[in-house]
Amino acid sequence: MKCSQCHSAKIKTKESRKTEIADLHTVHRVRHCIDCKHVWHTYEITEELMSRYERNHEIFSAEKSGEYERLMEMRKLAGELKQLLKQ
Repeated sequence: MKCSQCHSAKIKTKESRKTEIADLHTVHRVRHCIDCKHVWHTYEITEELMSRYERNHEIFSAEKSGEYERLMEMRKLAGELKQLLKQ
């Protein structure tokens, strides 16, 4: 694993604990980069649990629900409204 900020491989784990997210047993780790001091969190789960989760839960997608075009239209209208209010 490398730091997302400076791409250094000098990474330490500050904290590690078992947690449960959406009925999945995970390992939560707080990591930090030795070089740039960037801190981030990772959540690790097993492949078996991930495949079970994917089978049982459909991930929401605006495109699948047919709402994507409506969402884009609303964003466009919001931008136009901001422009009108600035004038």
